[in-house]
Parts: sequence; C-alpha cells; structure tokens
Amino acid sequence: METANPVISCLMLAGTDPQKAARAILCYQQQTWEQKELIVIDNGEADLGPLLEDIAPDELRYIKKNDGRSRAYLKNMGLDHADGDYVIHWEEQDWHHPDRILEQWRAISAGGNEYSLLGSTLLHLDLPEFVHHPIADSPSYGYPGSIMHRNRTGSRYPAVKKNPDLAFLKRWSDSAGKKLGEDHAHLLIRNLDAGSPASKKQFLSRFSGGTGDVLQSVWITLRGKNMLSHRRFRLSEKQRESFKMYLRESQKLGVIASISNQP
Repeated sequence: METANPVISCLMLAGTDPQKAARAILCYQQQTWEQKELIVIDNGEADLGPLLEDIAPDELRYIKKNDGRSRAYLKNMGLDHADGDYVIHWEEQDWHHPDRILEQWRAISAGGNEYSLLGSTLLHLDLPEFVHHPIADSPSYGYPGSIMHRNRTGSRYPAVKKNPDLAFLKRWSDSAGKKLGEDHAHLLIRNLDAGSPASKKQFLSRFSGGTGDVLQSVWITLRGKNMLSHRRFRLSEKQRESFKMYLRESQKLGVIASISNQP
C-alpha cells in the first residue's frame, strides 16, 4: 500500500564548489516537504560538515569519499545509503524551489507512477550580459539530474564514462513516469559556469533549437535589435519569482560572480 507521505531521500554529489553546495543544502532545508533525508557524497577537498550542522543527525548521511571515483560509482554509493521510499536527485550546481519535492511527488502519486522528472527548467548563464536574463530550457529527454524515482533494489547507475545520468534515466523508460512541462520550469534553475566557454556555447545553442528560434534570431540580427528581445527570455510570473529568489540567495552566498559584489 502506497504511503501518503513517504520519506524522500535527496541524493547530492558534492565536491566541485563549496559555495554552490551551500546553496543546494539551503534549498534542501527550505523544502516544504517535511518527510525527507539528505545524502551527501562528498568527493571534494573541502569539509562540508559545518554547512550541515543544522540538519538533524537522523536526517543526514554525510560520506566523504575523496578518491577520484567515477560519478556513476558515487551515485550508486548514495543509492546504497538511501532509506527513503523514493529518491530525488539533487545536483550541487542547481537551485531548487521550495516546492520541488512536493510537486514532483504529486506528479508521481497522481498517476501511480514510478518516477517523475522535470522536462523543462530555467537555464542561467553567469555573464554580465545575461546575468539577469535566464531562459526556459526543455531538453529532449528532460533534465536527467532532476529525476525522482521509487527506491527499489537493482536501481543502479551503469558504469559508463559519458553522461551516466542520461543512461540512468533511460533505465526507467519501461516504467510508468511523468515528465513535467514548462509550467513547472520554475522548480529548478541550472547555473552555467561563466568561466567555461562550453557553457556560453551551450546557452546560446538554445536559440537555434527549432525553426521558430532560428527565424527569430535572424530577424533580431537583421533589425539590429538586442538579443534579449528574443522570445526565449520571456518568463512566466512563477518563473520570474523563482529567479528573484535564486538571485537573492546566490548573491548572499557569493555564487554568482557577475553580481556577488553588487549591493
């Protein structure tokens, strides 16, 4: 029999950026869903223990594993420590809306599904010209790093070097699942690193993802208009409110380089 308020394990790999880890931990603490636990697999140099002091010991698993293991190995280690009825994957670099767990659980429970994921998120590039202008992004498979799934035996990440998260998501393709659309994009904001040329390329590629996007980009260029007039930058009210929260919390923690020193 399905539990009305299941315990949900939040699985987070950490180690690349302590400031972003602090933000992801804060997002966990602000969740409106109360029946939860946090599993942190820390593969970095810094000790994240001080960031976790406000989380009750019976709600936390903190495993330090600084030995260069693969992402798939570390994710599977996290799954081994998950005691919840469901697992939600909690990426260190992302910002998570306070209702993220609640909304993804609703998507599972409403249709008797085995998993849910966000088919659309907000994408933000930390460069001065775009720092206040995220876009809604809808990858073809959805965002693999957002999956929430039943905690079942045999749920493992395959030992692949390229995109293990997508490979893991595809293992759920035979199960009943729900992919939430753009009306739920406000639940997660993906933060692209300004220091990586690949990040800017990834962000700008979204303006040539479809015929409509390409035509509008060409029209903007020919008319000499600002790229920010592109329809990709038009946000819903919920998306705008989420982005305000994201900027406020990110600025406080010094995560966004382009605004961290602004008052």
